[in-house]
Amino acid sequence: MTRDTLETPLGPMLAMAGPNGLSLLEWTDDANRAEQAIARLARHGAVDGEGDLGPIRAWLAAYYAGRFDALPEVALDPRGTDFELQVWAELRRVRLGHTTTYGELARTLGKPASAARAIGAAVGQNPLAVVVPCHRVIGKDGGLVGFAGGLERKAWLLRHEGALLL
Repeated sequence: MTRDTLETPLGPMLAMAGPNGLSLLEWTDDANRAEQAIARLARHGAVDGEGDLGPIRAWLAAYYAGRFDALPEVALDPRGTDFELQVWAELRRVRLGHTTTYGELARTLGKPASAARAIGAAVGQNPLAVVVPCHRVIGKDGGLVGFAGGLERKAWLLRHEGALLL
């Protein structure tokens, strides 16, 4: 896999891509989480071969510049369980400037409300920060809850997208 550290306004991010697309985008300030994400990729059959990080560089540049209407396509190749992949795909449907809750995700996926905890665990394993917008998941009371990148980053991202007006 092609691997590089990409600079962003919220800190450096580790990016890894193989021939089928981007498999990892994670902030590097939590070295343990980054290492765990790399190990998880290996467990889920990360592919050998070079990938192109150019599309994610362009995507991040447009995103952080606020050019949301000009976000280029990025081929994604996340690795996880079938359930996690289903949850991450649903997260991609949460539109920019909007938020959802774990319970709403459960309903959208046709799961009972009791699945909200399992949904939260899958959201927490998201290997593609920002691109798979797990930062758009808030608590049922509207409060900011868990985000691997930290609640300060989550609030910044939501403000940047116009979903949080604090």
